[in-house]
Amino acid sequence: MNQTTEVLHQNCVSDRNTHASSRMKNLLAWIMMSLLVLWAKPTKPQNTTPQMPKDSVTTEKVETPKKSWAFMLDPTYSPTDKTVVTRISWGWSVHGVDAGGFIDFTGTPDVNSVFGKFTVSKGIKKWVSVGVEYTLNSQSPDKVRSWVICKHKLANGKVVYKLYPVSNKWFEPFILVGVDQKLWEKAFASAFAGTDIKGKGYYGEAEVTHKITQQIDALLQTRVWGTYGAKAKAWAYVGVRVKL
Repeated sequence: MNQTTEVLHQNCVSDRNTHASSRMKNLLAWIMMSLLVLWAKPTKPQNTTPQMPKDSVTTEKVETPKKSWAFMLDPTYSPTDKTVVTRISWGWSVHGVDAGGFIDFTGTPDVNSVFGKFTVSKGIKKWVSVGVEYTLNSQSPDKVRSWVICKHKLANGKVVYKLYPVSNKWFEPFILVGVDQKLWEKAFASAFAGTDIKGKGYYGEAEVTHKITQQIDALLQTRVWGTYGAKAKAWAYVGVRVKL
């Protein structure tokens, strides 16, 4: 092998070594980059940038659903006149429209009767709403009334002023005033009284409930009714309220 050939041979070997070295460097670099990416992936969620609290928007949507409903069953007994009254009440709210009502099934040794109300209302301001109410009574003619209701918030409750300016006779004003008040942690009181100005009659209820379980409350209730100038009738009831 002459000198020129030897130089070329050395250059080829050197080139192969250089290429091999370059490939090895590239391979090591690729391996290092792959390891770096794999190592970096698990740490991505551990971002120190401040994030919006989870209970800001998502929780608000869960806590304030567009639809809500309630259903209650009140079996009660009056020891004063041996009367059993079972009240079924319900409520439903969808997109600002409230619907609800109640039905009383009353049983005595002599008389069985049914009394109930069905209402649909819509809020027009924060504490003002308008609605229509249908009254069912097995012992008197049914009535359809429209009404305006105003509420005034208290510290632990509210006062309600309800005016029925129009009924099925078109001019039969009826006024109702009610109040709800929290007494202590598990006890609540509520009362209402309404008067039919033309018929000169009135009716009212007052009750106190005490929470026993999440779905059951103890119930003490008084119902008062009568006509102007006559002695009022008052019955007391004891029972439970079951929330379904």
